[in-house]
Amino acid sequence: WPTVGWETIAKANPTILVIARMDRRRFPADDYEKKLEFLKSDPVTKHMDAVKNGRIAIVDADALQASIRIADGMEAIADAVVKAGAAH
Repeated sequence: WPTVGWETIAKANPTILVIARMDRRRFPADDYEKKLEFLKSDPVTKHMDAVKNGRIAIVDADALQASIRIADGMEAIADAVVKAGAAH
């Protein structure tokens, strides 16, 4: 996966964000609740439409891998898009 800074993502101002929920806790960013806290408090990310409107899909990290589980991830993301009213 390419590395992209939050400034780049904030500039794109996404309607919905997808963050991974992981079972491991090796790094602080492995905890999705810490990710949510960061998104809501960081001066760059807190102004994104997705964050301001609570449009953050939390998806199991395994469902975001290139495997048979990707179908579960796609379904979770599709549900989040519909819930956010962003489906066309």
